[in-house]
Amino acid sequence: MDRTLYQAISQYAGTAGYIISRECAAELYTTFTEINREFDQHLFNDGMPGLRVYKIGPALCKQDRFTGIPRFASVIVRPKRPRRVLTPAKVLREAARIYDRLASFIVRSLRLRRPTLIVLKIK
Repeated sequence: MDRTLYQAISQYAGTAGYIISRECAAELYTTFTEINREFDQHLFNDGMPGLRVYKIGPALCKQDRFTGIPRFASVIVRPKRPRRVLTPAKVLREAARIYDRLASFIVRSLRLRRPTLIVLKIK
């Protein structure tokens, strides 16, 4: 099976396996004292400056939970989030955000230009 190596250029999660250099392992050992969420989030999205991440496709291994018959239970304990209370202000703010995104998408899709106000001085 042919595999290709890609350099990752954005935040991501869901990595099935890792190959870590000795230097990276030493940095991780001194940096992380407690891991209370997915390791991917700590490693890739919390910002380890200078970390170069590469992905191999197709992947070398698969996460157990995606195999159809998970054999290993997760050991990650996630804190329960409090239920969000929807206030009228939050509902309006979310509606305005959705409207702004939709309007922006339509303008970009149709390649419209925003109207420009031209000031004319009349004597």
